[in-house]
Amino acid sequence: MKTLLILALLCSSLFGRAAEREPTFSAQLRPLQESIVAGTVPRFELKVTNVSKRAYRVMRLDKREDWQQVFAHLTVTQMGKEVQISATIWDPAFDVPDADLTAFAPGGSMIILLKKFAQHLEELEPGDYKAFVSYRPAYHGAGGLVIRSNEVPLRVVPKPEPIQSAQTTPGLRPSVSDL
Repeated sequence: MKTLLILALLCSSLFGRAAEREPTFSAQLRPLQESIVAGTVPRFELKVTNVSKRAYRVMRLDKREDWQQVFAHLTVTQMGKEVQISATIWDPAFDVPDADLTAFAPGGSMIILLKKFAQHLEELEPGDYKAFVSYRPAYHGAGGLVIRSNEVPLRVVPKPEPIQSAQTTPGLRPSVSDL
């Protein structure tokens, strides 16, 4: 009997841990532009889906853009290594107010337009990169839950050179054909 009790406790403990590891959300990232010009900040669309069997109240980052840099952290890599970009550190250091939470039903999805980041992405040099988002649902009781999105390509192209005509170039005279 004692063996059965120990076996039952062990099984319930194992199954309880498995339930805790079940995914609660999925995050799908999509760049809004195929490429961006150096000196600009890319914009992304993040589709978050509640893949669990229960409802949650989560932060609506599309309504609180000022918190995107905390709850949707963008990581940029190049050739498999994280690119070091200067960043602004902003930590609200308080719980998310109930007024900023919304119901998120099982199977429900929300799309968040990401355009505010802690990193100064305008500093990226021209080149080919990859990016992914670490999304924190920011619901009460979420603890340290972080959902990693898929990785997407990010291309930064050089700024176009300004076009100068002969009429505006110092030291050059307009030709007869320019008149």
